Amino acid sequence: MTLPPELISRLQALKALLDLGDVELASSAATRLHTHRELGSIAQIIECFGAHRYVDAGRLIATTLSEGTRLVRWTDPEITLLEAELEGLSSELAEAEAEQVEIAHQITRFHAAHHQTLGVRLEKLLRLRLLLREREAAENPAKAAEYQQAQQDYDNFQQDSAIREEEDARTKWELSEDEQQELKRLFRKASKKCHPDVVPPDHQAAAAAMFRDLSEAYEKGDLVRVRQIAAQANAGIFASSEGVTATDQKASLQARVQALRAALDKARTELAAVKQSAACRVMSQHSDWDAYLQSQATKLDQEIERLASAVEDAEP
Repeated sequence: MTLPPELISRLQALKALLDLGDVELASSAATRLHTHRELGSIAQIIECFGAHRYVDAGRLIATTLSEGTRLVRWTDPEITLLEAELEGLSSELAEAEAEQVEIAHQITRFHAAHHQTLGVRLEKLLRLRLLLREREAAENPAKAAEYQQAQQDYDNFQQDSAIREEEDARTKWELSEDEQQELKRLFRKASKKCHPDVVPPDHQAAAAAMFRDLSEAYEKGDLVRVRQIAAQANAGIFASSEGVTATDQKASLQARVQALRAALDKARTELAAVKQSAACRVMSQHSDWDAYLQSQATKLDQEIERLASAVEDAEP
């Protein structure tokens, strides 16, 4: 019987713990053998630990290792560690990317609410300010620059409003609370499988396309499409085609781990920048958006009334 490398490592670790006399930790670690209990004497070893027969367990482990490792090809233990690093970094990167996408969506929703509540008021305020500056410039040419700035502010607002209306449409998810939670869960899970910085080099182009598709579907709240992409990503279509030899496999893993660390640093930096944005700070300071926006509306109404009075006074 030839034992799989992963089982050999576990048995060796168990033997070392027993040799050290740490039977409590050894017994806990022995529970991981259950997935291999159909192999050789593994079931007997498990029974020995369950009956607190640690001497017998140690002897059985030694015999099993002796008989089961004679024909086992040596596997570089660093490959297993690199694979573990890759898995951990992939999860961290997916979490950072998912959080960034979710915050960006929240900011878009906040902008939509801001435009819906304050847009008409802001347009009226800027129009009154433009009219006031125009009349002031007609009386005093030295104020022509202020008039030009007011004109530019009004024109920019009009252009931004057209863009904002298109963006607002993407925030209107027709999903229940449970469906929204499923959407976020599937997005995070699929991100770990198809992010271009996670997959092997020979699959990065295809993964990048899938990740863009996934992000767009999430932004639109398209749960059906996210389910489809998640199923494709979880099917293992980006498994590595490399690793013909242990040396090639190790070199590939080292390169991917290095690239993933760089990508994770970049994602964390970008996430920190998003969290420091003006919109994100306002959102964090005002959990009740409606109350905040209504208070801003009141201030704008007061300023509009003041400008309207000033325009009337400046009328030729």
